Amino acid sequence: MARLIDCRVGPSSIVDVLPVRVARDGDDYVVGRHGARSYLALTPIALEATTLLGEQLPVGRVKELLAAKYGVATVELAPLLQQLLSAGLVRAIDGRPIQRGARPDPPRRALLTRERVAPLFGKTALVTYTIIFAGGLAALLEPRAWPRLGLLIAERSYGMLLLAVCLVAAIAAKHGFAHIAAGKFLGVDARWRLSHRLMFPVVETDLSDLWMVERRKRYVAYCAGVFSDLLAASLALMGTWAHVHGWIALPASVYRALELTVLLVAAGAIWQCNVFLRTDGYYVLVNALGSRNLAGDAKAYLRTRSAAFPRSVRLYAIGYVITVVVICGLWVFGVTAGLRAAWAGAAGTGAKLAVMAVVLLIAIAAERRRRSAQYRLVCPAGLSLLFALWGMA
Repeated sequence: MARLIDCRVGPSSIVDVLPVRVARDGDDYVVGRHGARSYLALTPIALEATTLLGEQLPVGRVKELLAAKYGVATVELAPLLQQLLSAGLVRAIDGRPIQRGARPDPPRRALLTRERVAPLFGKTALVTYTIIFAGGLAALLEPRAWPRLGLLIAERSYGMLLLAVCLVAAIAAKHGFAHIAAGKFLGVDARWRLSHRLMFPVVETDLSDLWMVERRKRYVAYCAGVFSDLLAASLALMGTWAHVHGWIALPASVYRALELTVLLVAAGAIWQCNVFLRTDGYYVLVNALGSRNLAGDAKAYLRTRSAAFPRSVRLYAIGYVITVVVICGLWVFGVTAGLRAAWAGAAGTGAKLAVMAVVLLIAIAAERRRRSAQYRLVCPAGLSLLFALWGMA
């Protein structure tokens, strides 16, 4: 369970807010810390309150200034303080240090810089990508260049399995590199981390700092991974097309690798289009809708069933429930079939399931590690009120 830490705040308390970056996002402002990957969306009044707290003014004085400026009897700062604590944007309260989020990631020398990745997004590169995509589409017109859908089933062998694993690793690494390079091009840092989608362990790219980038430019980073996958598939299709037309003679192993590349990219693209999990497609949808946490809002709607949530959130919640039920059902079916095979004496099946279980547990532990501490604000009742009046909850 998460460790619960009480933070006591009174009218005379000094809340030491860490320096934050601020970016306008629609009618609100996004604030956060570079490198800490923790961001909040605040209304202009909440941003003003945060700025006053950052000037080392006592909480009571901040309340007085805001109440006098906006003509209200009293002001509630408790919700804002709780959000700042949860986001790790508070260094100390009355001199007592707050451990979580007190330090960003330690600086390290970056191998990728904007200057180094900029050629990948220049005009020459875009023209090259267009030519490759056109060649891939042209190759699709030749059915003989299409990969065999039953390739893995038709050629069941450890060599084919090893080839598939190596290609999956290479495609995933390239996919992540494309996200990171796009982030660097937009001026933000990114990193890989181990996470999970439902019960499936994944390696994802953390692009939290994109909140500091203009909304329309975020699509470059969100779509870069799939774009690079499709680029690789186009090159593979051009290779198979040239082989079947006798332009080049590829060894059988190379030809199978090209076929597998197309199949794996197609499967990955379908997966990324599942907007009901936190895939690339999900973040594109969130950005297009102007939302910030569509999945979180949908889960909150499922808990409360409140009509206050917009229609897009309610529809997403329905799709999310259907997706979870279907995927979990298929997963249970697959695990049951695997256990039956292991019980029947299939070689190595039990060991494979054990390895999958361990990897899944590691992924979940890595994801939950960041949530090992929670903060509870303990304050007088009088510390509360403007947020309800100004819609800043």
